[in-house]
Amino acid sequence: MRAWAVGMAIGLTIAGREARAESSFQVNPTLVSLSKESPAHAVVITNHGSEALRVQVNATTWREDAEGVMQLAPTSDIVVRPSLLEIEPGRSKTLRVGTTLGTPAVEGSYRLFVEQLPDRRTVEGGKIVVLTRIGVPVFMAPTKARQAVDAKVAIAGTRAVVEVAGTGTQHVKIKTIVVRAGTEGQTRWERRVVGWYVLPDAVRKFPVDLGGETCRAGEVLTAQLISDDDGPTWTSAPRRCE
Repeated sequence: MRAWAVGMAIGLTIAGREARAESSFQVNPTLVSLSKESPAHAVVITNHGSEALRVQVNATTWREDAEGVMQLAPTSDIVVRPSLLEIEPGRSKTLRVGTTLGTPAVEGSYRLFVEQLPDRRTVEGGKIVVLTRIGVPVFMAPTKARQAVDAKVAIAGTRAVVEVAGTGTQHVKIKTIVVRAGTEGQTRWERRVVGWYVLPDAVRKFPVDLGGETCRAGEVLTAQLISDDDGPTWTSAPRRCE
């Protein structure tokens, strides 16, 4: 997995009109896996910018609704030490991410946020800064890990909607979703979209633009889910169009 995490830039206006370029920093790894055997993990933050970098780090619980909107809340399940760091240009610092929880029956899903803080001189000088906030998934392994999903597909207007439910005890990272229509093993058309995480005990809907295609009467509509890192694939129950 690539170490470079693409951050979400957040504009912060502090008085004044002058703007500073955002700092460039790296977080490695971009996913943290905790377990009973490995309850703590090192995370390295590297400052690639030309000025000192100040960051704060915090953890939240992580759920998502059916539309993919993250539902985050503060948590004490995940411990971060230290939570405030100052890193000189070209240097790195290491923090520890861990948990004191026992092994859950269903995987725990969290997000670790590394957020750039304004430089003290910038705040005092009254400038506009563009800050970076990077989110890193953190998973706490369950007692018995099992990846499983149930999927169904339907057409709503000019798009298909693939509804995926996480039915296992562990998350599934879906890399690609392929929607196909055809008859007797012959595919007339297919459309592909990029997938995302499906968390256990959660439902996620993925819209797929059909580009003017339709499902004709008698044809069968299916969706194939291809997981990350060449893992397992799943196929939805076939839906016959009327």
